[in-house]
Amino acid sequence: MHSIIGIGRWGLAGSLAVLLLVACGCATTTEDPRKFVGSWEEVIKEGAVFKTVLELRPDGSGLRTNLPDPHGEELAWYLKRDKLVLAPKDGSKPTFCDYRFDGADKLVLIVGGNETALKRKPADK
Repeated sequence: MHSIIGIGRWGLAGSLAVLLLVACGCATTTEDPRKFVGSWEEVIKEGAVFKTVLELRPDGSGLRTNLPDPHGEELAWYLKRDKLVLAPKDGSKPTFCDYRFDGADKLVLIVGGNETALKRKPADK
């Protein structure tokens, strides 16, 4: 039972952190940040070698993995001026993504005119 309480507190704390970012103006956007929280898996075309998996946590942290490489990249994420920003924790240049939702379970990220469709993993519904 202790772990359930801890998860509940962490979820609340994470939600508050995201809301604080929005309130401070650090993440000014019209989109609800909670829509982005969850695990997303790239919808790939047949024959593709790599598949991106993106985990966006309520506290603004995340993980990006390009399968089949099992090593993920820790990152921070936030919304700024209607863009989803993915900022690697190693100090690399952040990626500013335009985005759109195609229903509740599909997120399309657009960077430099290239679109990547991601589908929400079922466990996150």
